[in-house]
Amino acid sequence: MKPADRTPLPAVVWRLGWVSFFADVCSEMIYPIIPIFLATLAAPTWALGLIEGVASCMAVGMKGMSGFWSDKSGRRAPFIQWGYLLSGMGKPVIAAATLIGWPAALMGRALDRFGKGIRTTSRDAMIADSVPDTQYGRAYGVHAGMDTAGAFVGAIIAYLLVRNYLHLDGLRLDQLGHSFASGGLLQQMFLYAGIPGLAAWAITLTLKDKAREPAAKPGEAPIVAAPLGRAFWRALILSSVFALANSSDTFLILRATSNGLNFGQAILAYILYNFTYTLMTYPSGALSDRIGRWRLLGFGWLFYALVYAGFAALSGGWIWLLFGLYGFYTGATDGVNKALIADLAPKQARGRAMGLFYTVTGVAGLAASLIAGVLWQAVNPASTFWFGAAAALLAALLIPLTRRASRA
Repeated sequence: MKPADRTPLPAVVWRLGWVSFFADVCSEMIYPIIPIFLATLAAPTWALGLIEGVASCMAVGMKGMSGFWSDKSGRRAPFIQWGYLLSGMGKPVIAAATLIGWPAALMGRALDRFGKGIRTTSRDAMIADSVPDTQYGRAYGVHAGMDTAGAFVGAIIAYLLVRNYLHLDGLRLDQLGHSFASGGLLQQMFLYAGIPGLAAWAITLTLKDKAREPAAKPGEAPIVAAPLGRAFWRALILSSVFALANSSDTFLILRATSNGLNFGQAILAYILYNFTYTLMTYPSGALSDRIGRWRLLGFGWLFYALVYAGFAALSGGWIWLLFGLYGFYTGATDGVNKALIADLAPKQARGRAMGLFYTVTGVAGLAASLIAGVLWQAVNPASTFWFGAAAALLAALLIPLTRRASRA
């Protein structure tokens, strides 16, 4: 085991943690109600798919490009600042859909995800720029923990606001949509969500770029274009295999509501997921600094396979336990995966490496959601989760096999 690095983390890591905390409070206050909000607009089914598809592609594409640009320019802070500003501006644009229809929701979601794509890669690269490699796990663990704590708080606020207006038990989707629209709750929730979003952007204005070494000496090829190395590509390939198992969490919510949970209970289950997620992020990140990233990732992927098998086979009260366990898996791997990429990327090409990681795994994640949707409709809901469990198991088993091959 590596010796533990007890040096305090620099202020920029905590500052970025608070940025993500407030941004996730903003996002999660409205995330659970967006499907209902779109239903109130009488948008056709194909339009709902178009909105989420464009939003996802916008985020995936921009993560890759912004990473390259931040490496080339030598600056991270402007990408972070503009990203959070654009995401914040997207929320009121979505709310404007009540006046001009679902195309405004498309524009708002695209703007929100465009901002997320710009900021995410540069933010993660700034964290790696700010700490030694012996602290990558702790730093990403702290950040992921504060990020998820914001999601936990935001989901609780959403639940309390909705609960204050509506009796959630037993209401159908169309009844919920009518109650949201007639009671003015939608407009108030978007207004309230703007407050933490503004706070997140304000904190980004205090960020300053750390002085970095020149990308290359005169006459040499820039490091930003240097090869990323075999170990990086191995990590990217294995992460992409696992991403094929990691379909949208929307399917978990659908599984819960089809197995006995009502709308209010589904929000509470989502809150439970965020709570256990928050508990695991820092301990797992710190542990990965000592025992290595791959061991924790392998354990996490095996655990994911077991949880997804549970979603396929179990129902009733088991759903609550499965949501809690799913949070443990996410907390155990989220920061660790980022720390692994930071370990393997050349110092002056971290943005490019992070962007490539997010882009490739994001595309694989989109494919996973498409496969999950086809299996759900063409076979049965359980098949969606059996497929996810099998793909996660395959990714975990490939870790030692590819390690032996790389050594040979």
